[in-house]
Amino acid sequence: MLYELNKKLLIKKITNNIWHIYNPNTMRHYKVGKNEITLLESLKNPCTINEVSSSVPRLTRLELENIINQLVKINLVCQCGQSEKLSVNKLTKFYLLRIKTDILVRNNFTISYQWMLEISSLVSVMCIIYAYIKGVKISELIKYNTSVSSVLLLFIFTIITLIFHELSHGILAINQNAMVPEMGLLVYFMMPTGYADVTGIKFNGTNMQKLIVMLGGLLVNFCIVGISLFLWVNNIKNSIIASLILSNLGIIVFNLSFFIKLDGYYILELILHEDYLFDKSLKYVLDKQKKLNYEGVPRNEKIFYRIFGTLTIIFIPLLLGSIIFSFFRV
Repeated sequence: MLYELNKKLLIKKITNNIWHIYNPNTMRHYKVGKNEITLLESLKNPCTINEVSSSVPRLTRLELENIINQLVKINLVCQCGQSEKLSVNKLTKFYLLRIKTDILVRNNFTISYQWMLEISSLVSVMCIIYAYIKGVKISELIKYNTSVSSVLLLFIFTIITLIFHELSHGILAINQNAMVPEMGLLVYFMMPTGYADVTGIKFNGTNMQKLIVMLGGLLVNFCIVGISLFLWVNNIKNSIIASLILSNLGIIVFNLSFFIKLDGYYILELILHEDYLFDKSLKYVLDKQKKLNYEGVPRNEKIFYRIFGTLTIIFIPLLLGSIIFSFFRV
């Protein structure tokens, strides 16, 4: 049997001992060490297990077979002649456009963009404070969005700002020297939006760099809100400005939720130094129902996981219920 490295893999060297691998077939990321890279490099051309073993003499044939079978299973290595039948599209997520961006690196544009975004955010804070002092209220903005055309405008602005939101994540990740393999468009829960794969920041970013990337999209929305409120206070009042403010406020509030895997959730993970918080919490809640317990885990941690998991489970039904209730009240 001949084996070969998946030719579509994107590989970036982070340090002398760490590499970042991205598989576009499955859209999964891997952090590997020097030994794993040596093995993968030996498979650049079709070869048998016996031929590979000369490159990694420290492994027995049985160990090598098991490792290669695992690599085949996760599609990093292919059996020659085997056709690929992989799809990243799911019932809740359908990719419309996938643009390769792995060749993009930190440059004058990304540096200037981050600098301008930080300055604009400070200006937006002052604009929002100014609008608050002037007594701007959400109810006043909603009055400009009661017609069918204004609601449609609100929907369109939401889609457009979501695209800029994701693009900002990608630009800031590139500016932190992370590999951003893809950006593009997708339909998520029947909602068209943009996306930028910034998973690479986990592999080579400091906590501050990760926080900058996670906040990148929200800062764009924040700036749009600030500028729009400034225009509103200065008597430029119409459905376009109202839609810009409401759509971006909605995106900010929704993204800051801790109970969906959006920006707020990943920021919370970063603050708590707790990877896979969502999965752990759900596991603790479900295992509690099965009367399972975890020895050696502090009681406080168990309580936190179970509370967070329970809130995660009920958040979406509560959110949908409140939206429906508000709709019928109107």
